Amino acid sequence: MLPHNRKRGFTLVELLVVVAIIAILIALLLPAVQRAREAARRTNCLNNMKQIGLALHNFHDKNKRFPPSCRVIRDTLNGEIIDMYGWSWAVDLLPDLEREDLYNMCNTTARGKPLIPNGVPDTHAIVRQTQVKEFLCPSSRARKYKIDPNLIEPEALSNYKMMAATHFESYYQASVRPTVVPWYPNRNHPDGACFPGSRLTMGDFGRDGTSHTFMAVETIEEVFARWPLGWEMALVGLPTVGWDAVRFQNYYTGRYWHPYGFNGNYDDQSNVYPDYRTYLSHDYEDVKDYYAWYIPATATFYGQKYGPKGAHGGFTNHLMVDASARTINDNVDVAAYMFLITRDNGDPSPEGEAQGVSPQ
Repeated sequence: MLPHNRKRGFTLVELLVVVAIIAILIALLLPAVQRAREAARRTNCLNNMKQIGLALHNFHDKNKRFPPSCRVIRDTLNGEIIDMYGWSWAVDLLPDLEREDLYNMCNTTARGKPLIPNGVPDTHAIVRQTQVKEFLCPSSRARKYKIDPNLIEPEALSNYKMMAATHFESYYQASVRPTVVPWYPNRNHPDGACFPGSRLTMGDFGRDGTSHTFMAVETIEEVFARWPLGWEMALVGLPTVGWDAVRFQNYYTGRYWHPYGFNGNYDDQSNVYPDYRTYLSHDYEDVKDYYAWYIPATATFYGQKYGPKGAHGGFTNHLMVDASARTINDNVDVAAYMFLITRDNGDPSPEGEAQGVSPQ
């Protein structure tokens, strides 16, 4: 009698080997999938910036100038900024981003019009609570709304801000007369592409060129980044060495023109700064709590935590004045980065991967 042929199954050892091989393959595949997803998100972020750039150029074509980062009211005698609780550049671009519905809710007819109207229905609240997809980076893990116990409803944030100046000292000149700060000249400051009250045109970028000057940059700020508020929608590009809160403290500037999460002191043990670098490469992880930046002498309880900073794993996207978008390595040379911030200094124009600048 012939023996029956039995079907042989997997032994336990063979099954474990197969499972281990599959696990190894998945472990090898997941990073590649994650990198592909991040590359797609970074591309979407660049596309957002390009849409903002095109809207800026449409605004320029219609108004013969770029919008300021914030609408302001100036003293008629000396030109000093006396109020900047106005709408941001983002509000000015709404019609060209196909959001006329939000723009029509904003009372933009008066200079520096307060965002909360007096004695009228607060239709502005709807604007402040509405997210605009072009202002959100898909890679950002920061909050999309500002949560504040003093706010009735959360207010929508932006991951993009205008590049106002190289340093805080330059940005500061937007509202202070030279006689107030005699130690710093007031020639071409602020020296960036968009700042409070600016009325810059394409011709103001003559020596540096529109393709070699930053207009906007990413940020992962999640408190002072409400997109309709002009005074929250601009940044400086480089840290101030030896931040002096008393020297620069006043009602309009001390709260937001310099990120409080970084004070320029790279070496806590000395007054020497051998490792000067950009905000992009600074590690903010040791700063967990905004309220830690309370300044009793001035009753300032918090301010911006982040300067320019992306969420793309060592890279940050930037919008140029000519509406192109670039990915910048967070370890970019400080001097190269500064040259790309100034609008009309005749600086060298760094290009290529050696400087951490990648055209898109």
